[in-house]
Amino acid sequence: RVNFSDVDLENRVVTVFAGERANGLKDDHVAHPLEDYLSPAMIEDLEAGRLVTINDVATDARLGERAAAYAQWNIGSLLLAPHRTDGRWTFMVALHKGEPYAWRVDEVELLREVVGRVHLRIERARAEEALRDSEARLQLAMIAGRAGTWDLDLLTGRNIWSESHFLLMGCEPSPGGRASQDLWQSVVLPEDIPGVLETWRRAEHVRTLFRTEHRIRHAGTGGIAWLRAAGRFFYDDDGRAIRFVGVTFDVTDEIDDLTRHSTRGFGSVPVEVTVGATTWRPSLFPSNEEKA
Repeated sequence: RVNFSDVDLENRVVTVFAGERANGLKDDHVAHPLEDYLSPAMIEDLEAGRLVTINDVATDARLGERAAAYAQWNIGSLLLAPHRTDGRWTFMVALHKGEPYAWRVDEVELLREVVGRVHLRIERARAEEALRDSEARLQLAMIAGRAGTWDLDLLTGRNIWSESHFLLMGCEPSPGGRASQDLWQSVVLPEDIPGVLETWRRAEHVRTLFRTEHRIRHAGTGGIAWLRAAGRFFYDDDGRAIRFVGVTFDVTDEIDDLTRHSTRGFGSVPVEVTVGATTWRPSLFPSNEEKA
């Protein structure tokens, strides 16, 4: 049997979270009280980063009455390799045999050598899993909040949309989130595109936050929706814009509420403004000029 365990010195428990065992052995993936299995001398060695070898559980004087705790798991001998993080014992690899066994020097040295690498791989896998979980929760939150993100490489044209951004547009998410300018233009109302692009160029040139509101025709329902977009450019050492990261919100309900209130309380005030060939509703997200 081989076990991988987290060590919680504050609560005095060691928790087996993974491992391999021969057929017929009981599953021991549980939290074990530290002192039920380890004598003070053994704990001291492990806390100091020293391996512990027990060739015969039944006769080793360090265990005493603790031998019975191992017997219930059919353990006759064991080799324990600790790993310390920031000087504190946090992880352990344990090798068990069902019968007494004289652990060889080369076996001890091999385990001593690999325990750090095993811990590193486990922590990397945990971090990746935590990131995936975090991204999944973020996506759910963004879908529920009718928001999406996009990340554009301005050098290669590679454009990545979040799943929720595709759904805002009524488009089917693509593998890896790959999107294109053509896809964006296919849903934005043609009369709104020039204003959005002009705001984009101005934000890039002035190096300020990009902010705009525009309308789309939802690719799934065919209905008109209002989107509010904001983001920023990133520049290289030569001052060239190389990347843009943005977020988009569906503000249709918000603008519809403004329209109703404007009509109800200020009947003589126009709720749409025409600039050139483009007609806009009153903005709830002031431009940089308006903020100034």
